Order: sequence, then C-alpha cells, then structure tokens
Amino acid sequence: MKGMAQEEKVTHYCPACGAWMDLGIFSTGIETDGISLEIVDSHLLQCGECGTVALPDHCRRVAAHNLEKARADGRKVCRFQVKGVESFRFHFCQDPEFIFDPADYFFIPGLADPSGSGAMTPVFFNPSVLNRYCSHPDYVLELLSRSHGTIGRGGEFEIPFGINRKGKVFMWISDIDRLPQTEQYYLRSENVPSDHDVKSNLYHAYAGEELESASLESKFLAARARLNGLCLKHRGFRLYRLAGKMEDAVFCLTQPIQWDGPNRGKKANVFDILINQSLSENHLRRELSGCLQGGEEKIKSPVLLLEKWLELVIGDGDAAATAKPFHTINDLRDQAMDLLPADERKEAASSIVRELGLGENAPFGLMFETAVKKVIESYDAIGDGLKIF
Repeated sequence: MKGMAQEEKVTHYCPACGAWMDLGIFSTGIETDGISLEIVDSHLLQCGECGTVALPDHCRRVAAHNLEKARADGRKVCRFQVKGVESFRFHFCQDPEFIFDPADYFFIPGLADPSGSGAMTPVFFNPSVLNRYCSHPDYVLELLSRSHGTIGRGGEFEIPFGINRKGKVFMWISDIDRLPQTEQYYLRSENVPSDHDVKSNLYHAYAGEELESASLESKFLAARARLNGLCLKHRGFRLYRLAGKMEDAVFCLTQPIQWDGPNRGKKANVFDILINQSLSENHLRRELSGCLQGGEEKIKSPVLLLEKWLELVIGDGDAAATAKPFHTINDLRDQAMDLLPADERKEAASSIVRELGLGENAPFGLMFETAVKKVIESYDAIGDGLKIF
C-alpha cells in the first residue's frame, strides 16, 4: 500500500475492484513522504477478491498521528499496532450484558458516530433465535429480504434484524436496549461471539447503500411482505404467519444451494413453508365461515382454503388460476423430497413443465424458479384485489 491517500469515504467496498472487504486482523505497510509505516496485527479491511487492504477511519487517524511523530523524530520507519478498543463497554444493555466486539463499532465503516455512543454495535445470534418469534402467537416475524427482517410484539415493540452471509442473525445493541428485559434475557441465551460480518440489507440500509434486491429470494420475500401488509390493512389480518424452526429457512436463504445437490429437498421445503404451510388458516376459515356455513372446516389444504377465500371473499373470478402456482410449489416440493412413488415421478414432472410452459427436459432449478416467479405474479394479483375490495 503506497501513500496515505485513500478514497474520501471509507466503505466496505474495495477501491481497486469493488468487491466486499472483510474486517479482520491483518498487517500492512504504507510508504508516504519517504517514511515507512508498518501497521501490525490491527483491525483492517481486506478484499477477498484481489487482496487489497484498506484502513478504516479510526486506523487512518492513528496512522496519521504516528506519521507526524515519525516525521518530527526524523525516523524513516514507524511500526505500530492500532489497539485500545478491546475492553470498551457501552452504556447499552447493562443487564443482561451481551457478548459483542467493540471493534465492530469502531472499525466497520459507517457505524461509529461522533459521540462514540456505540449505538450501532452489532450483536450476533444463532439463527435459532428467531424461533421464538415464529412459535408464539403474540409475536410477528417478517422476512423482508433474504438478509433482513423485523420482529415485533403487538404495539409494544418492533426492531429490525440482519442475516449475514454465514447465516448468523445480528441486531444493533441500541435496538436491543429498547426491548423489555425478559426479551433481552431470551436474546442473551442465543448470543454468540461476533464474526465481524455485517453484509446484509440491514447494514446497507443504515449505511445509505443500495439494498440487495436482485436475487429471486429477495424479490419473493419483498412481494410476500407487501401482500402481508395489504391484507393487514384491508382485511385486518396477516395472510402469512411464519411457524416452525427458522434454521433451515436462514440456511436456504443465505447459502448457495445447487438444485441438483443433496440440499434441494430442504430448499424446496423451505419455499413450501413460506408459500403454503404458513398461510393463516384460522383467519381464512373465519372469513369463509359466512360463505360456507361450516364447510370451511372440511377443507384441510391451506392452498384450497386460499383458493376459496380468493373466490368467495375477495371476488377473484379466476381464483383457481391465481392459486395454481401455490399448488405447483407443493408438487415441486414433493418431487425434490422424493415423496412420490417412483412410477409417478416422471408423469408428475411432465405435468409440471407443461403447466409452467417449459420444455420437457427443463432442469429442476429452472422449474422451481419459474414457479416462484409465478407465485410473485399471484401475490401482485391478490394485492390488487385487496386494494379494490
């Protein structure tokens, strides 16, 4: 690294190639004004693609101070370590005390503020921390993209969370501090050490960066969240309530999974949970009770309940077509998990590709992604129906 000159605003993006830079303990050297600065074992940003090392703002200030000292002393070499933040404890979350790394606040670009309050220090958790907010009816968990969401409890609180590339959940310590103490104690039970990875839409939003929205998972979750909001506004309930364990969902949303690999059944099942199994059956039945006079209790399939609700309550003149992609997702889940008898699989696959308008030899991944896109179209159609209801 030559010279102290770096981009005016230090970000997580490599100034050389634009890739994401990870925070870690590294060493580097700077040549400037004939003086060699050797920075050893310090929190620096390093690009995983091209190897470029960049100095966070705090390191730049320390380096500038040492450069002036070396210049004043007439030294040509100055070797130093940036330290002194390891034992910081901020005034947030005194009881219970959480595990966190104050270096994240001081060295991750954009998190430190002039007051030094530590408000945007990330606190990390196992993905299973989200299970509580799915299993209890008083809570609401909303996935807004594959890397962020919100948890809330009635009008008592709502706070955002991020999901990083390793599948860990994180929240800002100042948000946690606003929660009731019982909630904080629960979160503390799932608290894990920092891995310094905040790459998620939660961080991008705070840093004023463009949110990741290009992936099919994020497009799907955004459409699902929009529909939930419209249903709550116009019908007084959320069409979806997540239930069950969230570890599989987090894994499948954040990790690349090959559709021809061993985890395709797990990913297909996660989408079936998000699209079909988490439909609010009790609310749909209640809305249908005036139309079917008890017949709604005989409908066991959540997708058939949705179809009847679209037809009889929302007034969708082609409810079967609107609900068809939901059935297709369920059929694909059965295929991926090998739930069909061997002699039925080929005919079932042929039926699915015909429904999706694909070629006979379409790969499973293309089939599934096409079906998810059709679900998104159905979400938009349902939303339009709710708006004019």
